[in-house]
Amino acid sequence: MDVKIAGLFAGIGGLDMGVAEGLEEQGFDVEHVALVEREPFPKRVLAARFPGVPVFDDVLEVHGDDLDDVDVLVGGFPCQDVSGAKKDAEGLAGARSGLWSEQIRIIREARPLFAVVENVEALLYRGLWKVLADLSEAGYVAQYDVLTAHAVGAPHQRPRVFILAQRLDVFDDMGGRLAHFQPRDTGSWASAWPYPWAETRAPVVAPVKALGNAVVPAMAAVVGRALGGL
Repeated sequence: MDVKIAGLFAGIGGLDMGVAEGLEEQGFDVEHVALVEREPFPKRVLAARFPGVPVFDDVLEVHGDDLDDVDVLVGGFPCQDVSGAKKDAEGLAGARSGLWSEQIRIIREARPLFAVVENVEALLYRGLWKVLADLSEAGYVAQYDVLTAHAVGAPHQRPRVFILAQRLDVFDDMGGRLAHFQPRDTGSWASAWPYPWAETRAPVVAPVKALGNAVVPAMAAVVGRALGGL
């Protein structure tokens, strides 16, 4: 079965790559049909990682018609205003993390079968209720879990919230089944990052920033396997 994936706030593609990997492990053929990213360095990495896939510059200008027939829409909206490192964080009312409103708008317009949302652990107490309520209002049944990089073999924790939302009619057709997130040690976790850093010739600050904002693909693969197992 073919699965079409599109990614919002794509960064260097860790979330897209990981979810696709998990689906492929379950026997699905994955096609990346669109990405959205505005930063120059990550866009260059995406061009190397996903050749030929269109990359939109601005999430504000992306509409449902641009993502026609997308099956899985993934995205981790900016975390700056929900981060636990920021004591006076504004949550989803902040200018950056408030872009969740654009992500849910696109979900409403594109109506993918499934949506995957990722963010920092502090989202649990700085807006998760709003994200889940918005997904429910949009006609999706959502579940969430906190996964760590350590659980998939990395030498650090990096806890992240992952939300898997099923469109209500799909949920009903599948008999109301929920997914099961089952992390497993993937061994050499660093092999999940075959990005052509050397080809980008960017100042070192750009790769470091990109990695700091990125999703460990092996973590996202847990969600992809759970999705593929429904």
